Amino acid sequence: MSLNYDNGESSVGFQLALARFNAPQNLQTVEGSAFLATGNSGAALVGKPGESGLGKLTGSAVESSNVDIGKEFTDLITTQRAYSANAKVLTTVDEMLQEILNVKR
Repeated sequence: MSLNYDNGESSVGFQLALARFNAPQNLQTVEGSAFLATGNSGAALVGKPGESGLGKLTGSAVESSNVDIGKEFTDLITTQRAYSANAKVLTTVDEMLQEILNVKR
């Protein structure tokens, strides 16, 4: 990458490196969204974007989401209702146990 200045000068800037692994599913997960190479993942092939089969980078691009918000919201409501129903069952069981203990006394 070259940097161009208002005064007409230019200089070499930075270059972002990408890495590819032969078995990316065997990378070790580290906290956050970081990964470490393992013996099973193979060594990293590091290079410039767009070369040696590495991906390309697009500046100032916005990544689109592939999540269906409607489905996720429906799943959230379903899970919340199931949780609420289970909480009521536990409350009822607790009340039944209290009654049994009171009858025994």
